[in-house]
Amino acid sequence: MLSDNSPLGGDEQDQELLDAIAAAFGADAVAALDENEVVASPSLDLDATVQELDQAIYGQLPNQEQVMRSVETQQIVAFQLGETTFGMPMEHVTEIQRLPPVTNLPNVPEWLQGVANLRGHIVSVVDVRTLLGLEPSDSGNPTRRLMVVQSLVDEIDSGLIVDRVLGIRNIDPKQVHEPTSPMEDELSDYLSGVIELEERLIVLLDVEKLLLSDAFRQFA
Repeated sequence: MLSDNSPLGGDEQDQELLDAIAAAFGADAVAALDENEVVASPSLDLDATVQELDQAIYGQLPNQEQVMRSVETQQIVAFQLGETTFGMPMEHVTEIQRLPPVTNLPNVPEWLQGVANLRGHIVSVVDVRTLLGLEPSDSGNPTRRLMVVQSLVDEIDSGLIVDRVLGIRNIDPKQVHEPTSPMEDELSDYLSGVIELEERLIVLLDVEKLLLSDAFRQFA
């Protein structure tokens, strides 16, 4: 909880911050500050501080605004494959990390790079660019990441090699539409739609179609 030694510098400013938090999140949010060990920063204004607290408190204090957000928007993880921006629902992504050592496998398709040991859990490592009919990924690209994704309807997961992770984006599902131009055959098989966001077209992948496809079930 904020005290006389608060970096904001005084009881009056402390109370102003607490009042703002209570107004934004409810009285219980003030009590949650101790549990989350949130400390105000002297370099941030009041609005920015409240915004920072949003993520710390939001998940444990449901309110009307939280319910509205969950209904009206969907969170996706945006990433790049070549010059194309892709996205997939965040609930399918279990972790993102630098590329681990990969053990090659014989007699498998080009898109299956091998398997990796992630803290005792063996996952297949897939060059998703090749799988989707794009040019193979550049092994020398320092921004490449392994994005581990899972099915929500079956016990299947896999590590997808992507060129760059752009972060989490909020989208309005009602704005998702069919692509206006033809896509590669392999890509169209796993496409759930496209959406324009921040002056950029994002191609949305259907993770379930990808992980439950015959190719994945046979090799990955």
